[in-house]
Amino acid sequence: AWLMEGVGTAISEESTSGHIRLYPNPGRKNLFLEFSDHSVGPLEIRIYSSEGKNLYSKEIVKQQYAINENLSLDLAPGAYLLALSSDTKKYTAWFISL
Repeated sequence: AWLMEGVGTAISEESTSGHIRLYPNPGRKNLFLEFSDHSVGPLEIRIYSSEGKNLYSKEIVKQQYAINENLSLDLAPGAYLLALSSDTKKYTAWFISL
């Protein structure tokens, strides 16, 4: 398995300072998300199909520099987009489900 590290799409100039790590990638049912940036507050995690359909949504409150989330997913094989968003920033990373 290989790791995919993504840098997000900027909504504000600060958003390029964030870091997303998804593993295992490619994977099956469990996806581990590590994310770090300098902001705190509510974050929304969304997963989209390659056709743009929203398949998963979860809101968390980021209270420290980094978060670690275990996402239990039941996705068909294919490519998916993980999006993290706050009021001012958006980060994205692609991953593969087997």
